[in-house]
Amino acid sequence: MKRLLVCLVLLLAIASTAQEGTPSPEVSATPGLELAEDPAHNELRLLRQHMEEAMNARDIESILEGVSEEVVFTTMNGDVVRGKEKIREYFEQMMNGPEARVKSVKTKFSVDDLTILYGQPGGTRFGVAYGHSEDEYTLADGETFQVQPRWSATMIRDADSWRIVSFHYSVNMFDNPVVDQALSKIAMLSGGALVLGLLLGFLLGRRRKS
Repeated sequence: MKRLLVCLVLLLAIASTAQEGTPSPEVSATPGLELAEDPAHNELRLLRQHMEEAMNARDIESILEGVSEEVVFTTMNGDVVRGKEKIREYFEQMMNGPEARVKSVKTKFSVDDLTILYGQPGGTRFGVAYGHSEDEYTLADGETFQVQPRWSATMIRDADSWRIVSFHYSVNMFDNPVVDQALSKIAMLSGGALVLGLLLGFLLGRRRKS
């Protein structure tokens, strides 16, 4: 009986080891042979290129082609805009209106990794992408600065193509050119106030002596 039990234990151990060593269906058993990439990734690359070109051309109509009707856009300055028409209004206000703050934007989107895909081909599919961009802003007063914001986007595949349903920008609040610029101006104003104070003190002192 003991010998039978030992044999059963050995058989189970061998079976367990063999199962652990079996390649996953998602991993190629042939060294150097990679699985075919999901076609969705190339479609998403085209969407990224479309949005980048539309942004650089200041083409709001092309931008709206790449987003869903109820898209939610969180901007770098903390504004949250929902829906195509609200995005159109925001774009006009920031770049074309009488109080426009931005003259132009040049951007280059880069991803950190392949989009995380949910769902299967033929059904509803979602994707989550994230990365950074190299942006150059020219303000209404002609001042120019560069910034590298982080971004994340959620996309959905409808019957025709992929569209963005949510896009979020963020920027390092402790290390970015806008903050540096503001601190520089504060330092200049503080220095100017100090010089003015010293000059007034000197003049008042001379007046009292005379």
